Amino acid sequence: MPSLYERLLGHNYHGLARVLQKFHAADSHGTARGRLAVEHGSSTAARFLAWAMRLPEETEQVDVTLQISADKDRELWEQTFGERKLRTRCSAWRGLLIESMGPVVLGFELVVEDGGLRFIPKRAWLLGIPLPRWCAPRAQAQVTPAGERWKIDLKLAHPLLGQIVRYHGTMAPAPTEAVAAKR
Repeated sequence: MPSLYERLLGHNYHGLARVLQKFHAADSHGTARGRLAVEHGSSTAARFLAWAMRLPEETEQVDVTLQISADKDRELWEQTFGERKLRTRCSAWRGLLIESMGPVVLGFELVVEDGGLRFIPKRAWLLGIPLPRWCAPRAQAQVTPAGERWKIDLKLAHPLLGQIVRYHGTMAPAPTEAVAAKR
């Protein structure tokens, strides 16, 4: 059965760089590691919201592990920033990637560009209620291939509060334990 990203991207999936195709493939274990910088917004309200949402702490560099587990319809993304875990659930709905984190749900259009992915915000819900764009949080992300790695730049902002969090840096697929044991 095709993976979530294979289903959402259709024939465009083959436009992804090989490293991203392999990472998002149905038979992949979906583990990546890297180092990211984390920046919070400058307003007190944005910083409070980042804290309340248990987003990663602000830092110049932090070791990050991403573990993706999948069933036939969804993926669970568990990201560990140092000691802090951030869990989101991803699924497909009407051609959008739906990402849920607690009571907030965001919908993205996925666009393949130069072998990478751009996540374009299209919808948002709070406690299942659709939010108008003027008050909906917006997350934008760009994933760019870099050889056997990829660069990520994610920004979460609110139209009234400004930037809440941004993280950016480089990630790479982690070898499976069987492959690592052979080395």
